[in-house]
Amino acid sequence: MAHGYLRGGGLEDVIDEAGLVDDADGRLVIYRLKADDQSWPTGHVAPRALVAVDCARSGTARVHAVGVRTLEDLRRRWLTRNT
Repeated sequence: MAHGYLRGGGLEDVIDEAGLVDDADGRLVIYRLKADDQSWPTGHVAPRALVAVDCARSGTARVHAVGVRTLEDLRRRWLTRNT
């Protein structure tokens, strides 16, 4: 399963340029922000916390475990810095 995060541009443009077709059994997931959400950070990679949350929501045990573990690590680091 491949996951991607759409930042800028339109989903329709990505679909057209990549020649994607709607397939319920497909192995590609594209996440995008709500149209009015301007909080996407600058840079070329998705934030670690965003990817971790998506992984933690996964139905695949291995991906879910990685997401949960990463969120726990991020929380621990935040608490160390801020308490």
